[in-house]
Amino acid sequence: MFTETPSPLTVRAAAYADVSYQWYVNTEDSTEGGQKIDGAESASYIPELETVSSTKIYYYYCVATNNTTEDFAVSKTAAVTVMPDPTPVITRENADGSPLPAQYYEYNVGDTPVGMKVETTSVAEGGYFFYTWNCRLISGSVTTKSGPDEKNVCLPYMNSDGETTYFCTVTHVINGKAYTADSEDFIVRVYETSAKMPYISSQPSGTSYQLGETQITDLEIGAMVIAGTMSNEISYQWYSSTDGETYAPIEGATGYTLTPSILDTAGVIYYKCTVTDNFTSLSGKTYTSSIDSAVAVIRFIGGFGQWNGSGKQDDPFLLEDVQDIEELRELVNTGTSFADYYFKMNADITLPDGWVPVGSVKEGSANEGAGANINPFSANFDGGGHTITIPAGGKPLFGYVRLATISNLQIYGTEIAGAALIDNYTIDYGPGGQYSDVPAYTADIKNVTLKSGSKTLGSGLVNGNGSGENNIYFTGCVVESGVTVGYDKSRSNVGSLISSLNGNILNCVSYADVYGTNHVGGLVGEKGQSMGYCTVWDSAFHGTVTASGQFAGGIMGSGYLAGSAPNSPCVSIQNCSVTGTVTASDYIGGVFGGEGGVSECWENGIGYIQNNYFSGTLTATSGNAAHVGGVIGYMHSLDRYNIISNNYYMEGSGVDSGIGAVAAVDKSTGLYSRGDDPTGADADKLTKSFTSGELTDGTLLSVLNAGINSSGNWTAGFDGKPVVGSTRHILMITVDGIQSNRFSSNDINDIYTKNITVLYSDRSTQSVSANGATVEGFNTTSTGYKTVTVTLQNHTYIFRLQVTTATGATGSDLNSDGSVNVQDLILVGQHIGESGTPGWIDFDLNSDGTVDVLDMILVGQQFTA
Repeated sequence: MFTETPSPLTVRAAAYADVSYQWYVNTEDSTEGGQKIDGAESASYIPELETVSSTKIYYYYCVATNNTTEDFAVSKTAAVTVMPDPTPVITRENADGSPLPAQYYEYNVGDTPVGMKVETTSVAEGGYFFYTWNCRLISGSVTTKSGPDEKNVCLPYMNSDGETTYFCTVTHVINGKAYTADSEDFIVRVYETSAKMPYISSQPSGTSYQLGETQITDLEIGAMVIAGTMSNEISYQWYSSTDGETYAPIEGATGYTLTPSILDTAGVIYYKCTVTDNFTSLSGKTYTSSIDSAVAVIRFIGGFGQWNGSGKQDDPFLLEDVQDIEELRELVNTGTSFADYYFKMNADITLPDGWVPVGSVKEGSANEGAGANINPFSANFDGGGHTITIPAGGKPLFGYVRLATISNLQIYGTEIAGAALIDNYTIDYGPGGQYSDVPAYTADIKNVTLKSGSKTLGSGLVNGNGSGENNIYFTGCVVESGVTVGYDKSRSNVGSLISSLNGNILNCVSYADVYGTNHVGGLVGEKGQSMGYCTVWDSAFHGTVTASGQFAGGIMGSGYLAGSAPNSPCVSIQNCSVTGTVTASDYIGGVFGGEGGVSECWENGIGYIQNNYFSGTLTATSGNAAHVGGVIGYMHSLDRYNIISNNYYMEGSGVDSGIGAVAAVDKSTGLYSRGDDPTGADADKLTKSFTSGELTDGTLLSVLNAGINSSGNWTAGFDGKPVVGSTRHILMITVDGIQSNRFSSNDINDIYTKNITVLYSDRSTQSVSANGATVEGFNTTSTGYKTVTVTLQNHTYIFRLQVTTATGATGSDLNSDGSVNVQDLILVGQHIGESGTPGWIDFDLNSDGTVDVLDMILVGQQFTA
C-alpha cells in the first residue's frame, strides 16, 4: 500500500575493483528501456512510491559497473506492486435525504429523530466496510453505541435531556488488513419538556412517644430524580395536620428532615412532605413536578402507666396478665408500632376467647397494600421463658410484625386456628408500600418453643409468604414431640416452623407430626419469593411428614417452583439431620423434596446441599412415583452452581439412590456446565448410602465432619447418632466487595487485598484479610468467564470471574509474541465460523459466541506491527 514504507531492494556485486551502482525503474518486466532513477546509486534502494488510483506494478533493476574495466552486470527485475490508499473516505448525510443541520440536531424527548448516515468510499477496490457508532459525552468520555457491523445509519438516544456527539468509525478490511477513519461529528441536543416525578427512596416513619420525652427522632425522607444536563434541584416542603385530612405548610420546613413538635398533652400530629423536582432543560426552560410522601403519624401518649418499666432494653415494659397484652394490642392495632421498645413477659398468660392478634390491617383497608396498610408490631418481645396459652379455636399472639424480635417464649394451644406465633407473614415494603423502602427483615425469632399437645391449623410458628427481602430468622427454636402441625391435613406449604421461607434457620429442631397436601416439610414447606434466599443450618427433624400430594422433605418440602423464575436462587441446607419419616405421593426426599422449577442455577443464587444425613423411612403412596431419593427427591437441573456434596442416607430407608431423579445435567453451556458425572460415576460424591452400623460407630460422624463447609463439630448423641454440637463454629464466608457473586478482574491480587466476612453459629461476624485464604480457579491466561473458589478454614465462597485481558498480552495478541500482527489475524481466520458460549475461546474476541469477521476487525484495530 502506498501508505506503507517499502522494504529496501538490495543487490550484491563482486569485482577486483570499485563497483558503482545505478537503479532503474520500468513499467514492463524488462531490463531494457527502464528510466534511470536519479540519486539511486548504492547497492540498496528504497522505492519512492506515489499515490495511485488503481493498482500498478513497477519493475526495478540495478546495473553494477566495474569502475576500472567499465564492465557491467544487470540484475534481475524486482516487481513492486503499489495499490491505492484503502483508508475509507467518509461523507455525512441524513438518512431521509434532508439537509444536515448547520450546528446540531434539536429534538424534544419523544420526537422521532432523523437517522444519521455515513457514506463510505475507497479508491482501493474490494474488501468489506464495518461501522462502529460512538458517543462522545460533554464530559469527553467515549462509548460505543453500536457495532462494529454493517449498519451505516444510527438513531440517537432520545430518552433524556442533554447533548451528545456521535461519530462513526469506519473500518475497511482488505487483503487481511484493517484501515480505519472517523467521520465528522453529528451533534444532537435533546430537550425535556417536563420535570421527572421525584422518586421517594425512603419514607418518613411515624412512632409514639410518652409525654415528657424530649429525645425526639427527626423525620427524614429520601428522594432522587433523573438529573438534567444543565440544572436539577430537589426542594422539600413539610406539612402538618391534627386530623389527618387538612394540612398546612410548616414555615421554614424546607429540608429533607424535620423535627416533630413536642406536645404537652396526649395527642396526634400527622406529617407529610411534598418533594419537588425543579428541572432546567438544556433548552433553558424550567419545569417542576411534585409528589407527596406517605403520612408519618407521631403520637404523644400520656405515659404507659398500665405497664411497669420504661420500655428500655435494661428496663422493659412488663407484661404480667392478659390485660397488659390486650392494652399492647390496642395500641399497636391503632398505629403505635413500638419500634425500639422492649417488652418482657413476667408471668404465664392465657389469651381470651375471641382473641384478636397484635398487629392488624388498618381500619378501612381491604388488604395489606404491600405494607402500607398494616399496623405492625415492631418491638422486642421477650417471653422470659413463660408460656402463652391459646384457647381452642383461637388465633396466635401476633398478626402482623415488622422488624420485630421475639425470643424466649413457649406456646401452647390444643387447637390453634392458624400458626402458633405469627399468622400473617406478608409482602411488606414498609409504611409507604414502596419496594425501595422494604424493611431489613420481618422477624428475628429466637428460642421459641411450641409445646407438646399443641395443634396448629397452618404451619407451626409462622404462616404466609413475604417478599424476597422480608427475611425471617429462626434461631434455637423447638417444636416438641406430640405437636400436630396442619391438623386438618388440607393445606399446602406447611412446615413445623414456617410455610414459605425467605431468610434462614439455625440450630432448630422439630419432633412434630406435620400434615398437608403439597410442599410439606419437617421444618419448612417451601422456599418463598423467587429472588429471596432460603437457608437452613445445623438443624434436625425427628417427627413425621405426611403429604397427600407432591414435594415433601424431612427439612424442606420444595424450592421455588413457578416457571416465571427459572433462575431463582436455589435452596441451601447444610449440616442437618433427619431421623423421622416422610410420606407423599411423589417428589420425596429424606432431607429435601427438591428443586422443581429452577432450570439453570446462576452464580447469584448458589444452592448448597452439603453435609446432611437421613436415617428415617421414605414412603411413596403413588405406584408411579419416580422422584424419590434418600437426600433429594428431584432436581429439575444440575449445573456447576448446584453445590451438592457429602450427603448420606441409610440403607433400608426405602430408596436405592440419594437423588431420586434429575431432569437435566448441564454439560454444554460453558458458563454453567459441570465437568463431572453427577448421576453416574461421580454420584457418590453428592450423596452416598451408609449402613445402620456406620450410623453409630463413628464412620458417618467422621465423614460429616470432613466435608467442605461442614460445621466440623458433629458429635455422637446419646444413641450414638451424629448430632451437631453446640460449640461456636463458622457457618459461611463472603468476600467483601463482590456483588451477587460476580466480579471482573485481571489480577488475583484484587482478591487478596480484600477482606472476608466470617459468619459464626452465634450469628456474630468477624472481618479477616483474604490474604490468608486459598484462591482456586483465578486463571487469567485467557479471557472469558471463570468459576473461582475462595477457601478459608474449610469454608468456601464461590463466584464468577470475568477476565477481560489475558495475562501478559493485549486481548488480541493471540500467539503471545508481544505484538498484534497478521499472525494473530491468521489465527482468528483459522477458527472462522466456530461458535459456543460467549467468550468460550480466545478467538471470540468480542464474546458474542461466534468467531467471525468482527473478531478479525478487532485484531486489525489493535495492530502494533
